Amino acid sequence: MTRTDRSTIAATALVAAVALLSTPFTLTPAILVGLGALALLAWTALRIVRREGEAALALSLAMLEVEAARAGREALLNEAHHRVKNNLQVTSSLIQMQARRFTDPAVRTAFQETQDRLRSIGAIHDALLRTAEPSGDRVDLGAFLARLVEDFAVALGAPGRGVAIELEAEAGLTIEPARAVPLALALGEAVSNALKHAFPPGSGGRVTVTARGANGELLIEVRDTGPGLPEPQEAARPGALGLRLMRAFAAQLGGRFTLESDNGAVFRLSMPLTG
Repeated sequence: MTRTDRSTIAATALVAAVALLSTPFTLTPAILVGLGALALLAWTALRIVRREGEAALALSLAMLEVEAARAGREALLNEAHHRVKNNLQVTSSLIQMQARRFTDPAVRTAFQETQDRLRSIGAIHDALLRTAEPSGDRVDLGAFLARLVEDFAVALGAPGRGVAIELEAEAGLTIEPARAVPLALALGEAVSNALKHAFPPGSGGRVTVTARGANGELLIEVRDTGPGLPEPQEAARPGALGLRLMRAFAAQLGGRFTLESDNGAVFRLSMPLTG
């Protein structure tokens, strides 16, 4: 029986009692019994309604507390995000100032690559904040990668070079935030590597990022339309920092990665969907 049903019974009992009392009648034992039954029914129904009202009020207060806690959590996350972004910007500015002291192109390139990685970290942090589920336990991978690809394109200057970065992500995939970070860092290295080596100034082109699930694994692919890897043994040399980082991130995820030529350079990463 719903609360509305009980309220209707209570009101009906009260109306019946009032109607009976307002009509001339002779008090008999049967009428006394009827009045007692009506009074008991009305009293019981009103007690039930009152208790349900108190329970509903308690539930509403509890829901308000949950919403307040959630709002407080979001405020703390936004504040932390703001501070992280500021710290990354300060660090990037310091690196840029330090780079101006050197004229060696190799040294300046190393500083620039460090700045690019800092921008990627900032983009990852922002994407995580904006795409995590309300519980904070999972991240919508499609939304996360979409935000990340967009931010990578801006941070690495892809539009100004005539390079489009596109995403093809299977719907419904999620990942833990702790595992999303090394995945995003590996992806950032792959996209940066494509922009650095695949497209000479003025050439333009396309980088396609693909994400799909298969047999309990997440498969990530980054493919460019450049000339490919003319010297695979050189591209995969142990000392290349970008490749060393990608190997480290793949190992952290319990996965593996490959880099090969197939109508352009192709980076592939496979990893378990759950940690």
